[in-house]
Amino acid sequence: CSSDLSTIASGSLTYTWNLGDGVTINNNSTSYLYSYLKHGDYVVTLTATSTFGCSDSSKINITVKKPPIAAFSINDTI
Repeated sequence: CSSDLSTIASGSLTYTWNLGDGVTINNNSTSYLYSYLKHGDYVVTLTATSTFGCSDSSKINITVKKPPIAAFSINDTI
């Protein structure tokens, strides 16, 4: 879920995502879907840069949890 509130009077904006695990994505969107390979804590940074070189960024801390492990058995006798 995202809300693009970035505007400039002239020119355009490009966006750079630093996903906190060594992956950096350059695209033209304020939203991005990504799956982490390892659980842990990450700092995600989105930087908006204008065609004139001005930039601003926003950071958020996220925690990726370990996937659950099912612990049940079934008695499959007829």
